[in-house]
Amino acid sequence: MIWIVSGIAFIIIAIIITVQIKNRPDTGESDHLKFSATSGSFTFYYEGYPMFQDLFQDIYDAKKEVNIQFFIVKRDMISQQFFALLKECAQKGVTVRLLLDRLGCFRITKTTRQELEKAGVQVAFSEKPTFPHLLYQMNRRNHRKIAIIDGKTGYVGGYNLGKEYTGRDPQYNAWRDYHLRMTGKVVNDLQKIFEYDWKEAKEPISPIYETLPEDTRNVQVLATNGKRLEEHFLALINGAQGEILIGTPYFIPSQRLFNAMIRALKRGVMIKILLPMSANHPFVKEAGIPYFTELKEAGADVRLFDQGFYHSKMILIDQNICDLGTANFDMRSLFLNKEINLLITDRGFIQNVRDHFMSDFKTSIPVSKQWMNQLDLGTKLRIPIARLLRPLL
Repeated sequence: MIWIVSGIAFIIIAIIITVQIKNRPDTGESDHLKFSATSGSFTFYYEGYPMFQDLFQDIYDAKKEVNIQFFIVKRDMISQQFFALLKECAQKGVTVRLLLDRLGCFRITKTTRQELEKAGVQVAFSEKPTFPHLLYQMNRRNHRKIAIIDGKTGYVGGYNLGKEYTGRDPQYNAWRDYHLRMTGKVVNDLQKIFEYDWKEAKEPISPIYETLPEDTRNVQVLATNGKRLEEHFLALINGAQGEILIGTPYFIPSQRLFNAMIRALKRGVMIKILLPMSANHPFVKEAGIPYFTELKEAGADVRLFDQGFYHSKMILIDQNICDLGTANFDMRSLFLNKEINLLITDRGFIQNVRDHFMSDFKTSIPVSKQWMNQLDLGTKLRIPIARLLRPLL
């Protein structure tokens, strides 16, 4: 009964937010943050612990400036280590800026912020809900995860900050995510995004822009703000000739994206989709079931990762193009959130990502008629409610 009432309330809110999306103010960000192809060198992470080790070491080694933004920062041992490290850097004379999503980081108390600021860390909150578009702005989040150290080293990907993301939380076991450490010219583009977000949240700044070396590996940064992401994904899917690999924790495509995948299957493109077995948010799994089961019936191979939680965000086309970043394959990332994705064409990098994806894919549970028949009654009843909640999911 409780989830029925909750579902009705969410539906009403979803209708209101849909109206507010159509009437939202245009910040101009989608035009301001457009980047041409550039170059960089990449280190690829698919487990959190080694990524956090390297990130923390880079922060510790910083000489001039540390700029970091996260969507979620938990209150646990990992975050306490992180805060202590930022304080130490600031006290050594390094400029340290920490940008946090206002609702994603609701656990960060006023006391914690004051302690950071007392040590010299500059703290700002992104996307603070305000009238008259309150419900819309409560759901429109800054979902980017970016770190830039000394203007030379950058991090982008799916990992938030907390114990569960290290893969050492018994509630989630293995937490699968994709994240990159980058050097080269691409870091300047990351710096521009951080500079823009910080200005919007607090005040203008003049971060470090280094003259960075060229690299043979091409990359293009895509910063989106509830616009352009659907068109970008459509172009990738429509351009596929042989293979589409999609890894995402939430599979709630727009109708245009869903239709594009059906057309791809009809022209002989092989589609493989990897999703988590368990959901970490209400209704997201139920909202995706009608879409991935219909794709399964149309010829796609859909599997469920049951070794932990699958949080990776990746689209790989024909072993030639890899899209990797913070955007999920859902309505929230497509039409609400601020996201950052990287479009990479380096064949060696793509093969490495594909190998890790396929390793997880082969050991995951196939979606089948038997799996559908085993769904419990509660899940089946939530599916039609979840369909109506798609604008919020």
